[in-house]
Amino acid sequence: MRVLWAGMMAEPDFSGRRYCEARVWSFFNRFSDDFSEYVPYAKGIEKDAKPMPLWIIPNKAVSLQDLRDAMRDHYEGTPFALDSDIGGGLFEMPYRVSPLSFKLDGKEYFNERPISTFQTAWSFISQMRASMPREVGACFWFGNDDGNMVAYTPMYSAITCVPKCFSGEGADDITFSMDNAFWVCNWVSNMVYPRYSMMFPSLKAVRDSLDASYDRLQPEIEAKALALATPEERIVMLTDYSCKKGDEMIARWKKLAYHLIVKYNDMVVRPENEDGTFKRNQYGGGARVQRPGYPERYARELIKQTGTDLLVPAK
Repeated sequence: MRVLWAGMMAEPDFSGRRYCEARVWSFFNRFSDDFSEYVPYAKGIEKDAKPMPLWIIPNKAVSLQDLRDAMRDHYEGTPFALDSDIGGGLFEMPYRVSPLSFKLDGKEYFNERPISTFQTAWSFISQMRASMPREVGACFWFGNDDGNMVAYTPMYSAITCVPKCFSGEGADDITFSMDNAFWVCNWVSNMVYPRYSMMFPSLKAVRDSLDASYDRLQPEIEAKALALATPEERIVMLTDYSCKKGDEMIARWKKLAYHLIVKYNDMVVRPENEDGTFKRNQYGGGARVQRPGYPERYARELIKQTGTDLLVPAK
C-alpha cells in the first residue's frame, strides 16, 4: 500500500525514495521505538527493500512542540545526517545547495533533502481539537519560511482577516517589502545560512522565545474565548489575537535582523550585555570584538589541502 500511495506523489525509484520518502522516514522515526528496518528503503538503493507502512501509531502523545521539532529536522542523529562532510561549508549549515543532484567527471551525485529546507515558502501545523467549539479548537500554526528559521505563529481557523504581514499586500516573489513576513523572514534566514554555526544560536533564541510565549498565552486566550456567549464574539476576539500575534512576530523579526547585522558584521562577533544590548568600551564605542576564526574541522581540511603553504615560519 505504501508503494502505491507514494507512487502518486513521487515514483518510488531512487530519487522518489531518497528525496521524498526519506523525509517521511525521518518524521516516523521520531515517533517509533525502532524504525531502522526501513532505512534501506529510505536510502533508495536497494530495489527490493521493505517499504515503510503508510502510517504508524505514535509511541507517545504527540505535542505541538514535537511537531515543531519534526518540521525543523535535518536528519540529526540518523544515517542521513548532514554533519559528516564539508558540504555544509565553512560554518557547517545543515543544508545543501540546490539542485538536488550534480555531475562531476561524468558521474552524477546527489544532495540530501531534509524536512527543513531553505526552499520552503511556508509551512504549518494544524492543531485540531474536537472537544472545543470549532472556532476555538482549530489553530493553524503558520510560518512563512523554512520551519527551522521561523516561529510558528498562531492563526485561529475562524479568523475573518489575516495580519498584514501574511496578506501578500505590496509584495510578490520579486518585490521585497518590510511589511511582508515572507521577505523579512527570508532576509533573516539568508543572513544566517552562510554563517550557520556562528549566527543560528541568535535566531534560535528569538524563535524559541516566541514559541514559548505563544504556548504560555494559549490556555488563557482560549479560556477567555470560551467564556464568551456566542461564536461570533469568539471569532472577533480570536481574529484580533491572531492579527496581533502576526504583527508582533514580524516586528520582532525585524529587530532580529537589525541585531544580526550589527552583531556579526564582517565575520566578527560583537559582545552583548545580558539584556541583549551591545557592550561599549570606555570611550563609548563598541567593545572589542571576538574573531571566532575557522571551526577546527574546516581548519584541518584547509591545511590538508594547502600543506605548508599557510604555515607561519618558526621564529
